[in-house]
Amino acid sequence: MIIIWFLVKTKKIELPQKLLISLFICVLFLLINIYASVNEIKLLILISFFISDYLIILIGPILFVYIKSLFNDDKNLMKKNIFHFIIPLTIQLLLFGFFEFDFYLSSLELIEFFIILIFEDLYLLIYAILSYTIFIKYNNAKKLIYSNFKGKDLNWVKYMLIGVIIVTTANIISSLYTYNQPNTELENIILITILVILFISFLGYYGIAQTRVLLPDFLIDSTKNNKNHTTINIDKESIEKYIKTIELILTKNQIFLDENLTLSKLAKLTALNEKKLSAIINKEMNTSFYNLINLYRIDEFKKRIVSDKYNNLTIIGIAYDCGFKSKSTFNRLFKKSTGVSPSDYKNQKISAVASKKTLVNI
Repeated sequence: MIIIWFLVKTKKIELPQKLLISLFICVLFLLINIYASVNEIKLLILISFFISDYLIILIGPILFVYIKSLFNDDKNLMKKNIFHFIIPLTIQLLLFGFFEFDFYLSSLELIEFFIILIFEDLYLLIYAILSYTIFIKYNNAKKLIYSNFKGKDLNWVKYMLIGVIIVTTANIISSLYTYNQPNTELENIILITILVILFISFLGYYGIAQTRVLLPDFLIDSTKNNKNHTTINIDKESIEKYIKTIELILTKNQIFLDENLTLSKLAKLTALNEKKLSAIINKEMNTSFYNLINLYRIDEFKKRIVSDKYNNLTIIGIAYDCGFKSKSTFNRLFKKSTGVSPSDYKNQKISAVASKKTLVNI
């Protein structure tokens, strides 16, 4: 309830926030049903069972569309994905409505209950996997548009999806175990409830403070096959000219020093649109925007680390001046590029300079 309240109080409620609110409402009714079952509150069980049983089937589609909405600004996104909600509700109503009704009129066979439960969990698991594939596409695509990821990092989405997969898989295993050992049902329900509460706490903490990231569709599509980037309708001579222009701008203007440099900013300076610029960098220069810019930053760091002009700065201070935002990212990229850590590189250069001075004096 607290998480839902915080989300509702958000100044600007966009589609991602609306979907997140819907997700938490579905889970809330599910927890109410579990609470009623554990404490044997018959009236609450009756009310929450019918509501939660139809809401739970919506969790997968809501999660799927929610993740898509994080990097898709299409105002008709819900309309285009409405079938994800209609189909499961129809199946739930037509195939399992009778079983649920029979549960309260007479007795529901364990196998019928088991089929309903597994159907719902497997359905959620499938959508969690589909959502994860979207995340992977985004994770690959962001290197095509950003030179730094701080504030645009959606790793928590990965953890969220892993959490959904773990909880759902645990519930399926628990259902199988309960089917063979009916007397363990209460213990299994408590275990799953604890997992759900831990997961919801994590989701609420990171979901409320999520970063809104929008990516052009062509960048996401281009990650489907790294060898098949967007076609460039430019002749070879013009492509070479644009490559020289890109290199000149980066070398002379040193715009890579801008820690917030994006593909859009570079495109404006090269007189190219983002789509063509991205295609040239990826297909013709055989790299990504992220790697290209950070390579220039590393080269600039190498120059400054041996210059007396920057003796008053620490290694990380120079790195930040060169456009890096994260110490860990800088260390990782530098070692990947040079094979040594920044501090080892500095020591090697200092030793080399000292050796030269000694030879000159001799």
